[in-house]
Amino acid sequence: MKRFLLSFAALSLVAQDPKALFEAAMSKMREAGALAQQGKFGPANELLLSAYAEMDRAIEATPDNVEFRARRGVAYSFSPAPGKAETAVEDLKFATESSRFSVLPEPLRLQVAQTLAALPSHLDRFPSVSEQTSPVVVAASFTFARAGGSVPDWVASTISALKEVPGVLGTHAVASVDHPGMFVVFTWWKDKRAVNDFFYSDLHQSWIRQRGVSMSSGRAVPPDQMPSQTAIEVFAGLPGGTQIGGGFIPKGVFDMFKGAK
Repeated sequence: MKRFLLSFAALSLVAQDPKALFEAAMSKMREAGALAQQGKFGPANELLLSAYAEMDRAIEATPDNVEFRARRGVAYSFSPAPGKAETAVEDLKFATESSRFSVLPEPLRLQVAQTLAALPSHLDRFPSVSEQTSPVVVAASFTFARAGGSVPDWVASTISALKEVPGVLGTHAVASVDHPGMFVVFTWWKDKRAVNDFFYSDLHQSWIRQRGVSMSSGRAVPPDQMPSQTAIEVFAGLPGGTQIGGGFIPKGVFDMFKGAK
């Protein structure tokens, strides 16, 4: 019983301490590598999945920790799991662009530079969408429990910023009738490359960093500013339909649809 309580206390400490959690994840990755060399791929995969989850939780708690981001970037660069290569690029870029990168141990800095140089800077975020698809429609939806029918200020500022992004053909923000409190920002893009380039742009990356800081700041967030649902969904537009006096699709995009017939 005493041994169980000590183990439970150790686990609780790991759960509360991001550094302990991160180091535990790295230990699991090393153990998984040893199991894989022995041909024990089932247990190795289970350990890897657990290590990924723990490493991600540690970084969610401290998103600006340059050392964590650098080490996860290197670790994920070797992973065949979906999405890990993209995360590796983001982490390695974050680390190298940080003013604190120079204080990291030299072997780690060298490893980061070599790994980043070997990875493509713009991985395809939408591999299931054909390069020839045009236009591409992206819908970002957010639900707020206490929206009260008012449109959050950030919706207008987001629309304004998106209109200046290269490749954006049109935007349309709507409030849901059957899901009160849900707002949807529709954007039409020239092609997949334009959407992919925007994902890696300074503007979008700054939004991602702001979200990470908000999640880890510990400050109380008013209910009307904390979404209970978020989603980013990608669609391929189809030509057709009729507009009389206007419509949902921005006119410039609709004219391009007609030209595609």
